[in-house]
Amino acid sequence: MKPINKYLIKQFFLSLLLASSVDYILGVLVFTNSDNSINKALFFGLAFSTVMVFVYLNINNYEAIGLKINELTDEQLKHHQKAEVKTKLSLKQIEDKLQQSIYFNRLKVEVSNEAISFAQKPKGLSWGERINIKKIDARTNRYLVESKPIFGFQLFEYGINLRNLHELKKLLS
Repeated sequence: MKPINKYLIKQFFLSLLLASSVDYILGVLVFTNSDNSINKALFFGLAFSTVMVFVYLNINNYEAIGLKINELTDEQLKHHQKAEVKTKLSLKQIEDKLQQSIYFNRLKVEVSNEAISFAQKPKGLSWGERINIKKIDARTNRYLVESKPIFGFQLFEYGINLRNLHELKKLLS
């Protein structure tokens, strides 16, 4: 089975469980609706899950096309994206390039001796991402670049962290 299909099945059942549970709990506890039933909650959850999976699939396919990826792998579908990058740039030069970049220029960058860290603000498809660039080896200018959601419980990620990693790799090369 293709990685994207396994991922979509997992996301479908997680969102089905979440949406059905929320609908049922709200119906019973908050609205005390006498005609609230588990069948109604499951129907709502099924409809919500189906819509979310199709939205995710379309957005993720769009992101994959933009990144020139033919078929997404298990690693590319993970919420926490990381890669080791070798560059000729120092941390100071990387910080300057981030400030000049169209993709990353509006972010507040925190710099320490061995790392650069910044967070992207919440936007339409995401609760925000934390991006870190850590020096692995000072002699060879090797860095660990990672992007992950600020909130670990984010159900759908829409390929944003993969795009962040791709943009950082371009910036550092």
